[in-house]
Amino acid sequence: SACLVGSEMCIRAEIAQKHNIVGTVENIDNYVDIYAQGDEPSLTEFINAVTEGASPASHVEDYTIEALDYDQSLKKFRTI
Repeated sequence: SACLVGSEMCIRAEIAQKHNIVGTVENIDNYVDIYAQGDEPSLTEFINAVTEGASPASHVEDYTIEALDYDQSLKKFRTI
């Protein structure tokens, strides 16, 4: 595995795989940028799982959602 046990990025990737989400996650300064695509119910479940806490150590203070163009090249969820 490319992830350390308990890594927030790894946990988010596991949540994405569980909900059939493809996209990317990236740490940017003091926030995490997640690009996720999938069907509407799966996206809702993924967002809820991430915002409720990907792990006991995680904490989401605020988040925004915006509609973006669908990227057909994405085949899995990965850390960039």
